[in-house]
Amino acid sequence: MAAVLSGPKLLKQGRLFMSIKIKLGMAILLLILGTMAVGFFNWLNVHSVHELSSEAALWGEIDMMMNEDVHQPLLVINADICRYVAKPDRAAAMQIQNKIRKLSKNIDTWLGLAPGITEFQSLGKTLKQQVSDIARMFGQMTTITDTAQLSAQAEQIYSLQDHIADELEKFMENFIDPQKEALTVKIDNKLAEMVDIGLVINIACLLLGIVIFFLIALKICIPLQKLGKYMLLVASGNFIVEGLDKIRSRDEIGQLAIGLKTLVSTMNLLS
Repeated sequence: MAAVLSGPKLLKQGRLFMSIKIKLGMAILLLILGTMAVGFFNWLNVHSVHELSSEAALWGEIDMMMNEDVHQPLLVINADICRYVAKPDRAAAMQIQNKIRKLSKNIDTWLGLAPGITEFQSLGKTLKQQVSDIARMFGQMTTITDTAQLSAQAEQIYSLQDHIADELEKFMENFIDPQKEALTVKIDNKLAEMVDIGLVINIACLLLGIVIFFLIALKICIPLQKLGKYMLLVASGNFIVEGLDKIRSRDEIGQLAIGLKTLVSTMNLLS
């Protein structure tokens, strides 16, 4: 007479016993791990895009400050000096000197945006020296009374201001604009990569889900259906049941099949 084997007995006989709970738990764990992998991948890519966007925003701020806090004030000072040459005035001279000092502070603030960029810091130091030269030359202008000498001194300042404007324009064309364009390309490529790899991962997770579904159907649902049919036959009084040996699940379903086979054998002996 056959005996129903428990999980430990199956293990002693060398047959791997794996509970349905364990199978379902492993399936759920695989789905959770897949979801976590997708989430972790998305976090990495979002973090990378955020860093690139932050760097692009920094260069945008450098560009904006260069125009608003350096180039535009320089043009205003140029126009004020032109008016001063036409009509020297002590109050106007003090205003121009204040604007020059403010321009120097603006350059310090501008340089503070990116202390680690060598080219940027080098340009900033050069600009500060040139603004200091403008302040010195304008200070000399305030002591000049001769109109011809005043105009000649102003021309030197205009020439220096033009040189500063040219350096700013070259820096923008040769450094800032290429940096912004390169970062834009990197961000676009990263976003495209996120879409492509994300699509692959989502398809892989979908396929994994389908495989898990079919494995559950194959290892749990189909054996249960077969076992249910055999139990209906036994319930109807048919104790000649063939095919129970085909149910070889190494879990609770397999134990039920063994138990049903034992029951059928017992009933046949009694009859």
